[in-house]
Amino acid sequence: MSLRIYTDRSKVIKDLLGRSKPPKWRIPNLIPMDLCLALRRWLPVWIMWTLIVMLYLVYVFVIQPRALVNAIFQLHFLFLVVSYLRVIFTSPGYAIPGLVDEDECDPASPEHRWCDLCDLPKVEGIHHCSHCGHCIQFMDHHCVFINNCVGLRNHKYFLLTLWYATLTCGQMVIGSTTRLWTKDGASSSEEYSPWREGLSRAMWVLALVLGLVVGLFLSFHLYLIRHNITTLDFIASREGRPSPHPHLRRICGETPYIGLWLVPCIAPTTSSYTSVDQEDVQQNKSIPFKNAQT
Repeated sequence: MSLRIYTDRSKVIKDLLGRSKPPKWRIPNLIPMDLCLALRRWLPVWIMWTLIVMLYLVYVFVIQPRALVNAIFQLHFLFLVVSYLRVIFTSPGYAIPGLVDEDECDPASPEHRWCDLCDLPKVEGIHHCSHCGHCIQFMDHHCVFINNCVGLRNHKYFLLTLWYATLTCGQMVIGSTTRLWTKDGASSSEEYSPWREGLSRAMWVLALVLGLVVGLFLSFHLYLIRHNITTLDFIASREGRPSPHPHLRRICGETPYIGLWLVPCIAPTTSSYTSVDQEDVQQNKSIPFKNAQT
């Protein structure tokens, strides 16, 4: 038996690796990598939908609010579901070649940068999203709870989702408080079982925490709109104009009826940029920049 004396750690590692033999069997890849990435991206969305459905079922079938309160809650919850679906599946507004006149872009200007991945100029309001792999018009941020970017076309639905989520959570907290801690909520002949009371209290805590978090997030975005900046501008400490009307109308649409801003079924219309779907990005269509309508 020969004894080797090593003076270098790398030789020890190479010798051990040389002695080791490759395994005769391998664990098969039962789940494709693309499917794993898709599940990881959509997991936060499914978690949010699970919380929304659970809170709705407990409030409607366990708390059982009064008819008028329940009708108002159903309307707000319907708008919440529609807003959430639209912010998930609506294109944020992709920037494509031909959207901006390249002759008007000054490469030396810090406001006119160039995206090497998309091969197009990044003028004011256009940012490249590493998650989506595209440049987004008036990109605010990429949200994992919608698996999408918040941009020009779906920013209104994002704000409405926050607004109606805050309203519905507030109604749940008020309704469950009336039911649990006052005598006016339940009739004298009805007794609350322990499991129903436990579900009601859990729903009250969850709705309170979720409503506070979403409400603070909504207040932050209203602050950004008030100063005419986006989340990326806030992180980069960029200054905005004090007037909220240009940014607010670009988000909610240039309509004379301000009440339509609260309806998630009506798409916003703006004349700032051309709205582009992902199909147009893949087909590489050239759309003029000036005087464009979404």
